[in-house]
Amino acid sequence: MLANALYGASIGVGMLAERHMLARGAGAQEMTLARQQVIRASGADGPGVIGALHWQTGQVSHVLKGLDKQGCGPVVAAAARAASGLLSLLACSAVFSTDDERAGQIPDELARARKDLAETLAEIYELPATAAALFPGSLADLEGAPEPTPTSGRTPGPADAPPGHRQAVASVA
Repeated sequence: MLANALYGASIGVGMLAERHMLARGAGAQEMTLARQQVIRASGADGPGVIGALHWQTGQVSHVLKGLDKQGCGPVVAAAARAASGLLSLLACSAVFSTDDERAGQIPDELARARKDLAETLAEIYELPATAAALFPGSLADLEGAPEPTPTSGRTPGPADAPPGHRQAVASVA
């Protein structure tokens, strides 16, 4: 419990420092270095960084799933599924040996990540049409946004992505 409190304190202080840095005009390089120091200060170093990222992603995923259940909209729904997919990938990344008891969970975690990320992708492709329906006449021209691809109730895969996006999707599937 003390470790979690210390971890939370270091992250909280890092978030406050980040806000002040941004207000003073810090750039991407400074912010990246500062974030690395916060992770290191939290006690996560080397392989522990994956564990820290998994923990943080779990927190994000939990909040987003709660917001999604409250009906906060399609962007939050897509973000919730993306966070869940990332959580599964990080769970796999935290296994460093076949002797690790979690090694046997990797196939299920990868399947969950593929499903969540495919659903996320389908939701993202639907966002322009959804936004146009929710806010008729108030959005900028959505021309050029990829057209959603029907999947006939099955889990979308690489072939469902618009032609310009298939290569990126193929690496997920």
